[in-house]
Parts: sequence; C-alpha cells; structure tokens
Amino acid sequence: MASRRFSAGDDTVARDECTGNDRLHRYRLIVLAGGVGEVVESAGGFLCDRARAGWDVSVILSGFLDRPFARPWDPRPLSILGVAAQDLDTDVAAVLRRLPLGGALAVGAELLARDAGVRDDVMRVVTQGLSEVTVWRGSADTGQGLEPAAHPLSTAARAFKAQALLAAGIDTGDTGIVAPTETLFRMRGQSFRRLHSV
Repeated sequence: MASRRFSAGDDTVARDECTGNDRLHRYRLIVLAGGVGEVVESAGGFLCDRARAGWDVSVILSGFLDRPFARPWDPRPLSILGVAAQDLDTDVAAVLRRLPLGGALAVGAELLARDAGVRDDVMRVVTQGLSEVTVWRGSADTGQGLEPAAHPLSTAARAFKAQALLAAGIDTGDTGIVAPTETLFRMRGQSFRRLHSV
C-alpha cells in the first residue's frame, strides 16, 4: 500500500488566522480580561490546565480593571501559565468571529458589566451556541444564566499559578498555597438580555 508524503506546504495544514502561523489545528481559548492580575487570580489554574492540555490560549487585555499595584501589561505572569497576551486594541469582534468550532471563550464578569461592546460580542458567541463561554467572578444568584462549574486544578497548575501570582504582585498569604479549585461559571444562551432605551 502506498502512502502520501506530508509536507509543510500541504493543503491539509490549517492556517491560524490570528497569528498567521501555519500549523495543525489546535483547540483555541480566547480570554478577555481587564488585567493580568485579575485573570491570574481568578482563572490562572484553569488557563494553565488548558494550555498544558495543548490548547492555544490567548489573553486579550484592556488593562483598566487591574489592581493599582500590579503592572497590567507585564506578560511574565501569563507566560508562567503558558499563555500569550495581546492588547485590547485588537478588534475583539473580528477575533471572536474567527473562533473555530470547538473553541472556547473566557471573560471576567467585571469586564462584561463595564464594557457594552465586549458584552455584545460575547453575547453573539453565546447565542450561536457553538463555543463554550466561561465567566469568572460571576455569581449564579444574579439570574444571569450562569451555571457554577468548579474547576479542580492539577498539581502543576497550582504550582504555576502560585508563581504567576507572585510575579503579578498578588499576596498568596503566609503559606503561599493555592486553592485546589477555581469557581467559574458557564454562560447559557439567554444569560444577558438586551436593554433598550425608553
């Protein structure tokens, strides 16, 4: 039986639309966050576990929600977790339109509450129902269609998150131990209703 040779110029290689790199398809997780400290503290272990599982994880930062003592553009904490960072100057709607089937989106509840443009872009993804949408620092009590989903952290994710928290300038207490789970929320289709002016 004859086999066909595989070469880098072959049409079977998928093109990554965000970076322009040629490589085989990988699951993609896009994270929208106000700042590095916020994302490391609330979802750092989750992101680390996804990156270690082979996902292409990109954090798009706006910077205006971060803690005043943390440097919002310092990429070191995210690099420790195995995650890449981009500036929010990126067209969020265009990035989300290129989110592949089976891709995922994670976003901070504060960013959803504060930025109507981001909220509308996220809601388009939710209503399509083709991608998993995860929220951190949300609350199931708000009636926003958020379902709690505790993420148990791997031992490696706990260790990397502890170092990322230190790099972000976030105090982990006297013991420096990271909690074994992170509380995240899955967003359902009718999570946020559209507000109309009166």
